[in-house]
Amino acid sequence: MQEQYANRMGQVVVQKIGTATLSLLKDQWSAAIDYATSYYDTLNEIRVVTMKTEDEAQRIGSNFRQLAKDMKVTSTE
Repeated sequence: MQEQYANRMGQVVVQKIGTATLSLLKDQWSAAIDYATSYYDTLNEIRVVTMKTEDEAQRIGSNFRQLAKDMKVTSTE
């Protein structure tokens, strides 16, 4: 009886960990999509206002990402 209880408790713990992990992954994926969308929209606005080509905008974006990395902030900030 105790062995069955211990096995069941083990299953519940594994399920909870699995559910928590999936929830965390879902949240991280959602945040990544939000970041990418925000980044692309911001970079596209800069491209339109400055009348730059896609390639030029990509270089600007690369510079922004490096600057953000150096400043230890996100590139959308």
